[in-house]
Amino acid sequence: MKSALEIQFTFLLVALAGAGLVEVLKLKVTGKHLTAQEVFQNMLASGLLAAASSRAEVLQAPATWGGLLVFSKSVAAITFLIYHVSNFVSLVRHGKHLRPVTATMIVGVPYLFGWILLLENQAMLQTFVNAMTGGLLSAWPSVREIVGRLIIVFCFNEAVINLISLATKDRLVQGVKAHLFTLFVSFSVVLSPEIADLGSIAWVGTLPIALRGVIAVITTMLSYAGLWGEVYLITGIVLDGMRLAAPSFETISKNILTGMRKGIWYSAILMGLMYLLTMILSLPLSQLVMKAVPLVIGVLAGAAIFPLLKTIIETFDGSVPFFQRMAFSYRDRILYLRGAVIGFGFSYMVQHHLFEWQMPPRILFGLVIGLIASGGISVLRDAIYAIQGQGRIQSWRLYLIDSFLGMFVGSAGAFYLDSSQVPVVIEKFKLYTTAGFPAVDYITYPLVNKWGRIDLGTYTGGAKLLFQESLAGVINWSIAAWLFAINKVLLQACFEKNTSPIKFFFSKAGFVELMNHMLYVLRWGLWMSPIIFTFLRMMPHATWYNQDGAIRTFVTIFNSATMSPETFQRWSLEVFVWVLAFDFFRVLIWMDHMGLRVATLVNLSFIGMDRLDEKLAKFIGPGASAQRYIPEAVKRFTTWGPLLIPFYLPRGEAWDYAWNTSEAIQNASKSGLVSFLQSLPLTGLALVVGLSILVSSVFSFGIRALIRRSERRRQKTYEMRNHEYRVCVKETGEVYSEVIHKEWFDVTRRAYDLIDPSGRILFVVDSSQAPESMNRYWPV
Repeated sequence: MKSALEIQFTFLLVALAGAGLVEVLKLKVTGKHLTAQEVFQNMLASGLLAAASSRAEVLQAPATWGGLLVFSKSVAAITFLIYHVSNFVSLVRHGKHLRPVTATMIVGVPYLFGWILLLENQAMLQTFVNAMTGGLLSAWPSVREIVGRLIIVFCFNEAVINLISLATKDRLVQGVKAHLFTLFVSFSVVLSPEIADLGSIAWVGTLPIALRGVIAVITTMLSYAGLWGEVYLITGIVLDGMRLAAPSFETISKNILTGMRKGIWYSAILMGLMYLLTMILSLPLSQLVMKAVPLVIGVLAGAAIFPLLKTIIETFDGSVPFFQRMAFSYRDRILYLRGAVIGFGFSYMVQHHLFEWQMPPRILFGLVIGLIASGGISVLRDAIYAIQGQGRIQSWRLYLIDSFLGMFVGSAGAFYLDSSQVPVVIEKFKLYTTAGFPAVDYITYPLVNKWGRIDLGTYTGGAKLLFQESLAGVINWSIAAWLFAINKVLLQACFEKNTSPIKFFFSKAGFVELMNHMLYVLRWGLWMSPIIFTFLRMMPHATWYNQDGAIRTFVTIFNSATMSPETFQRWSLEVFVWVLAFDFFRVLIWMDHMGLRVATLVNLSFIGMDRLDEKLAKFIGPGASAQRYIPEAVKRFTTWGPLLIPFYLPRGEAWDYAWNTSEAIQNASKSGLVSFLQSLPLTGLALVVGLSILVSSVFSFGIRALIRRSERRRQKTYEMRNHEYRVCVKETGEVYSEVIHKEWFDVTRRAYDLIDPSGRILFVVDSSQAPESMNRYWPV
């Protein structure tokens, strides 16, 4: 692995070019030259990135200490681009050069990732700690590894919180308590995998299931506490920084404790329910009774479990505490009746092997069960209330909507539960409630499931598997989070039939909101990933609905309708070969799938379902019992909609063909872009460079034109601020002030409040107008 530093000193040319580029930009935009400090900053940033550029793989763990100073060419190029684009935006929008602390944060990110990736290299950690302690811990390799990891994680956390503090308050984090809390969460997350291992060892697997369950729940709770505390610390501090709130003991401790508390409760409920269900089903008496009267047991179990199931489906980050919602659900007697119908339907499916039926009759059965459980029970409920003189029969519209919702959920559930998927889910649940099986490697590829190999270690039981799936979820979801955020903006614009959300997206406040949404999506990976990994459904047979991507789905629907079955299967297999063979095509399909299909379905469950709820409330009319009618459980059920849709993955001979063909295509086109450019003659290379400069110039001109146009439309605002307080004066005379780090709380009223002449410095009062009139006050 050779870096640019080792291959002559070409990085100096890049450093000079970087400084020259910014000099031209600043002179063109502001009419001023770079200062000596700014020249040094640009040369240092550009040169460092050029020197660090190497043939290392993306997210490759350093093999030596020198490996900390280098990273992949693509990472170096992207960081270089982000730095100079940020500098350009700062010059255009504010007439100021990028601050040194901001430049350090941008350029330092790849080095921070390389530092944290040291956790994969156990040999380096042990050698490092052995050298630090003078060999005192040579007899305890596990202790050396833990100490090494603690140093790595603690330094990483300290770097993050102090950089954000410098960016927001121009000073390092103050107070010993803040650093002690950072050390505490660092130690917790370092111990988390070890604690999860304790709940997965062979000795635990030999214990009775009740005792094994207690140990598994406790170890899962403690391991999740460290992991969730770490993730909430980093994301929480960044979210606070977006609001210009610097890290402090209060914010650091609040974020850590919030994450730990949520992780403990989530893991305890999830693992506890799985072990409780396993213990009940494994009892000989339970098995005997279920075989004797399966339908009766199905009805009773459905009635008892349905309120709990409803509570679980409704659970989301930021929802009301779990047990409070569960108590409310169990007080609703109608849920027992709905659950009894669903329990009967499920037990009937098991008894009569309906999972093996073809899809249409299976969906029809689920549709009927859903109709009875929703519309049928609602009619029965209101009829009983009417007889008792406590109510009346509602509008037919209400029962129609109720029935459609039940039919949708019932048919979707029956569609998912087929003979190939049910055993997969059962086997996964068995893994979660088992300990002491042979060690299995857990490796994830967060970059489009192909690049960025990260080894998360091995697992020998359910406690460690659950921990690793949550960790992998955070890593993987961090890559796709921006697609969800952008998709949400576009959906809002579509529903509002207005371009305001898109215009807001390109503003500074819009960027902050984008980052906020990205970080919240990243947190979803903590609790959604184990569920996703459990319920994902694979199909070896191609259909119109099981191929990744939204655009690809529309093309697939057309081809499925116009091609013969054999031709359609061949076409689907060829597309899969393209995904394996061509990296650019794989990336496009991934963006199409995550950004258009999955993100749209997930965001529709929030934005779209709320709009649908409003439409349904108007359709039902004033006789409806509430302004919002769709149950929260149904809304959140649609959030998990992507899980119900299978994904196409060839098997057997089809897989062998796809793999071998894609390998042959890749081997035949190893040259790549760099080799192509190197093969060009000097005139051809000059032409490519000239075209690149022309395209970049046109793009830059277009961006600047749009910015100038928006500046002309934007109302001028003058402000005075520090890190705590801001006073703004608009060109219309409106003035207002706000506290920044209290989530931008207004101290004075805005003009649109219409209380007195709110926010006006100088105004005229028309005494002939009524006090509540909007035309009573006129600003000067």
